[in-house]
Amino acid sequence: VRRVVIGTAAVRQPELVGRLVERHDAERIVVSVDARGMDVAVHGWAEGSGVRVEELTARLSTQGLETLIFTDVSRDGTLRGLDRDLMATVRRLWTNTLIVGGGVADVTDVRLLDELGIEGAIVGRAIYEGTLPYPVPAGV
Repeated sequence: VRRVVIGTAAVRQPELVGRLVERHDAERIVVSVDARGMDVAVHGWAEGSGVRVEELTARLSTQGLETLIFTDVSRDGTLRGLDRDLMATVRRLWTNTLIVGGGVADVTDVRLLDELGIEGAIVGRAIYEGTLPYPVPAGV
């Protein structure tokens, strides 16, 4: 196993990520933050956590985490496009490697990722529906 992705446990057990990073190196640990706006959701998006994205990202950064996945659960699977303001806010909060998801629709979203300096995206439905070609053409 090269990497593990942790979700709810990173929220519910605040010390867990730091211990894992110390034991296994930061490049092997990824945290997935699922949120409605700036409110972190847990347990498969079914529950609010009472934790804000800015609070969680600050803690994860001090624990040495390098890669964060952020999903806007209100848009996931909708093909509505990424929420520009939300993604820009998360990019400001998380200066290490950032992968985002939630509503990716087409090449406009790929351009937004590039503009914001976001390293990657999780894409599903846009490829299935054919609104985003795969592979994405160079220079998009």
